[in-house]
Amino acid sequence: MFGLDLDAWNVVMVSFLGVAAIAAVVVGISTAVIIKLQKQSELESNERIASLVTQGDELRKDTAEANKGAAQARLELQKLQAWRMVNPEKFNSELVGVEAPTSIEILYVPECSDCFMVAGMIAVLLKDKNWPYSLSELKKLQSPPDWMKGFPATLQHRANPTGVSVLSKTAAGNPQEMTPAKALMFAIGKSLDAGGFIAADEAIPDGTVRVVIAPKI
Repeated sequence: MFGLDLDAWNVVMVSFLGVAAIAAVVVGISTAVIIKLQKQSELESNERIASLVTQGDELRKDTAEANKGAAQARLELQKLQAWRMVNPEKFNSELVGVEAPTSIEILYVPECSDCFMVAGMIAVLLKDKNWPYSLSELKKLQSPPDWMKGFPATLQHRANPTGVSVLSKTAAGNPQEMTPAKALMFAIGKSLDAGGFIAADEAIPDGTVRVVIAPKI
């Protein structure tokens, strides 16, 4: 047939069978390679997804921690910015039965946000108790002299750079005696829920008590 005898057709058939076998092998190898590549690609994809999930969890955790830190910082800032308020009842309770000094000086740091207000409240309470003080006598703490540049202005009066200080010629005096300076120090400290500071300044006249209002501790 087609000019070919039986032997020729046997050769043709064997040749085609060989080609088919080779094609089958190639197909098999290709299929195995494709399956392997698909598995590798899937594995890499899963690893990338897992990595992104982990990064997302860490990012959410870091964000939560940052938000928590920011909230705490805002709270602390609000506490620092909150104005001090003098409690009249606590203030008056410490001055019961205490003899008033001859005179009182109240100085305040002008750069402080609430020092003038605290000084004014103390002055009003002293006036109500008939202690010798007038609101018109509130004085700003003057800048220190040139040789004290760089130091808090309160130091020129031997007062603390923070909080409220009470000074007199003999300061606390006899430990067993409740002096006007000591009583006033307790009254201010208790009414502000803060510790009081008392010190002696020999330059202060006898019978005079000086109160220095500095920024909040």
